Amino acid sequence: MFKYKIGYSTYEESHYIELEHEQKFTHDELTKIIAEAAVAVVKTMVNDKDYVHSFQDVFSRCYMDNKKADIEGYLIKEKGFKLIEYAENWYTFGWASIFHKEDWKDNRDDDLNKITDAVNAAGFTKDNDSFDML
Repeated sequence: MFKYKIGYSTYEESHYIELEHEQKFTHDELTKIIAEAAVAVVKTMVNDKDYVHSFQDVFSRCYMDNKKADIEGYLIKEKGFKLIEYAENWYTFGWASIFHKEDWKDNRDDDLNKITDAVNAAGFTKDNDSFDML
């Protein structure tokens, strides 16, 4: 299986889906497939009189309550792509200090606190935080 990461980015955000397919597509082939999917979604959105302006709107329709068509769904239903199944997803809040638990304390989770504990146990403290040195 070949893995594909498809999405968009803006100056404020980005969103990607990760799919797999038995066939290996070139960049140009994948662009044509995504363009076909975009046309199908635009048709649905225009017919439904939904707001549509940008690729972000077409791609992110999956977040709308009236989800009837989106890029991901089209690629899966019409083009044979499959969602990648992960054994585990791991992520944590990325802005908080890795050195002390007081920083962004309302946004921290247990995993980040365990990492901070490990960093502290290795001898690194709030004094090693370079943020205040900028």
